[in-house]
Amino acid sequence: MKDTIQQKLSLCPSCGQRSYRIICTAKIKTATRRRYVCDLCKFRESKYELDEATYEKWKRYEYVLSKIKELVLFLKFKN
Repeated sequence: MKDTIQQKLSLCPSCGQRSYRIICTAKIKTATRRRYVCDLCKFRESKYELDEATYEKWKRYEYVLSKIKELVLFLKFKN
């Protein structure tokens, strides 16, 4: 049983020990929030995972914004 628990633990980004685990998972609109805690140093954080459709939508937004930035820079230096 202890080996199964040990396999679920990850490396803590704060202390580097293999004692970092998920304590809560919740679906929030178009994302999944996972809360993590380190059992040794007590470091805590939340991570959000987007579903595939939302991720693709944000990638398109990122592309459009990059084109707008290029246009703004072009117009700024043209004048």
